[in-house]
Amino acid sequence: SQILVSPMRRAVHTARPLIGKLLLSSGGNTDVTVKLVSDICENGGVFDGDRKLTELERVAKYPNNLWKGMGKDELLKEIGSSFVQLDENCMKVDGWWRGGRESNADYIERCKRVADMLGKFEVDTVLITHGKFFDTLLKVLTGIPVDVEDLEKTDTVVMTGGVALSCLEFDKEKNKMA
Repeated sequence: SQILVSPMRRAVHTARPLIGKLLLSSGGNTDVTVKLVSDICENGGVFDGDRKLTELERVAKYPNNLWKGMGKDELLKEIGSSFVQLDENCMKVDGWWRGGRESNADYIERCKRVADMLGKFEVDTVLITHGKFFDTLLKVLTGIPVDVEDLEKTDTVVMTGGVALSCLEFDKEKNKMA
């Protein structure tokens, strides 16, 4: 089994007690892998301002919007465990995010990458991620159309905001949710 955690502070703080309980109950010897995975971060990445601002509006309003997220040392300190694995981006000392807000097209491609990644796993997987990201990921997994121009333009909203627990079965032969 494995637990994949977004490297955004809110998700790391959500994962921390789960990881602590896992280590405590196993005496520190667990066969569950815990990994911080940058691709499961929230829609847009790390940025200032409203999601609906254009990049030009964002740069004008927040000229120093170069948030990079936590670096390797801070991530390990915040998660509270040294047995956690980090993906390539999370290994960076100066922060896991490239800076600025990602475009909707880049975001949807990232959701598709994660969907492909999930289809390759041979073990049960828990995601500790974010509402908008999980909404789009579920749409990608189920084939519900996502409008690149307006992510909010949809007849289907998966109510995962705030907190959600979902158990999904993945059909490996069809590479989608069962």
